[in-house]
Order: sequence, then C-alpha cells, then structure tokens
Amino acid sequence: MKNLDNAKWIVLFISEKRDHSAEYKNTLDRMIEKVKKLPGFVHVQTFANEQNQNITISYWKDRTSISEWARNNDHIEAQKKGIAKWYSKYQIIVSEIQNYYDFGV
Repeated sequence: MKNLDNAKWIVLFISEKRDHSAEYKNTLDRMIEKVKKLPGFVHVQTFANEQNQNITISYWKDRTSISEWARNNDHIEAQKKGIAKWYSKYQIIVSEIQNYYDFGV
C-alpha cells in the first residue's frame, strides 16, 4: 500500500477481458512503465476476479496529466487494440478526490 496524499484525481478503468494473450501482457507492462514517467502520475493498482472482470485505479496529481495520458500516441494505439482484441466491454470513470484518509500507511 502506498501513501496517496498527493493524489487529487483517480481514473477507474473497469473492464471485462476476452483475451489473455502475451501481447496483452506485454502491452500492459509497456503502458505501465510509460505512465510511471509522467510528472502527474502517482500510483496504479489493478484488481481482478475469476470472471475476467478487472478494475484498474490510477491516481493522479492533476486533471491535466490525465488528459496528457489520454492523448499519448502509444496509449491511443493500445486502446485501439484493446477494443479490437482484448476487452469485451469497459467503463472509464474520472473523479476528483474530495477526501483521503489512511491508517498505518
């Protein structure tokens, strides 16, 4: 667990996958490494269940950084592949963090 005091925004990516190929995993790893280099990026967590449902939560310092990531060419290409190959459906929720509390972090 990471202290998220400096996170002011979250992006929830809720998806159902239909493909678990090596290409998916390689693309995911590349995107995570790339997003970690952005100045406004704070942290990412992914959770999955046995029904191929996933929730990825990314934490950001500001809305501008989220917009920059959305316009990143590599990210756009990965999204296109995701729609064509990997996901049966998904939702994206962008929200400002109103309060943050932690215990023992």
